[in-house]
Amino acid sequence: MSTSCDIDSPHAHAHAKAEIPHGIVIKRAVDTPVAELLPLYLDAGWIENENDIGWIEKSAKGCFSFYGAFYGDRIVGMAKALSDGVSSAYIHEVTVLKEFRGKKIGQRVVEAVIADCESKGIDWIRLVCDTELIKFYSEIDFAVSNEHVMVIRGA
Repeated sequence: MSTSCDIDSPHAHAHAKAEIPHGIVIKRAVDTPVAELLPLYLDAGWIENENDIGWIEKSAKGCFSFYGAFYGDRIVGMAKALSDGVSSAYIHEVTVLKEFRGKKIGQRVVEAVIADCESKGIDWIRLVCDTELIKFYSEIDFAVSNEHVMVIRGA
């Protein structure tokens, strides 16, 4: 079982954008239909079947920032952020379809969310990830926080 940690990005805006394959376009994804998001949630293991989708549209519409990586009309990766709209944001639900992983697509959607948050004045950006993803996030200037810990209710 993996554990999680609080990750901080004080200098994310200074990071150079990762190169992604030709044909991949990073853009806002808030209006992407649930049926098109479904393969991402299934592939990530966040839902077990196609009937378990009621909350996905609400989650997409309720995000402060939501970017996707599109290959043609197909969404192949995504990242979201929740925020108070004033000073802080939390990145979550970052995933890329398995067949598209290892191509810097995850980094680019996270960078797009960070840039969007920063353009709206958000300068305190955090995320929680499984420990095996720390290396991935460190490549986008995130670091394990020595000042904060994740506290889970009912764990």
